[in-house]
Amino acid sequence: MFKSLGIFYLCAVLSWALAFVIFILSADLFFNGGDINDEVMICAFGVTACAFGILARIEQTSLKDRSVSDKEDINETATDSFIDPNKCRNCGNKLQPDQNFCEQCGAQRTPPQ
Repeated sequence: MFKSLGIFYLCAVLSWALAFVIFILSADLFFNGGDINDEVMICAFGVTACAFGILARIEQTSLKDRSVSDKEDINETATDSFIDPNKCRNCGNKLQPDQNFCEQCGAQRTPPQ
């Protein structure tokens, strides 16, 4: 959706505020009684609170997706950089041309020869 932390907080606060209104109206209906219009109003506030709650969760998910895509970009640029095949990628030890594994840490040569 918007991928905005502000929108997430706005939807979450509206959802909780409407849930509080539902609680107050339901308590009033339970203790004081009421007619069908009160019940309809409570249901309408309930549906609206659920809708804002769902929107907040969707926004939260899109925020997580954004952070994952940022990490993927970092990983892509890191793998695009030059890797010296004569040095161990794990510990930096110098490798001989005929070695496929590092003598110090045992990591496999990148790329294996």
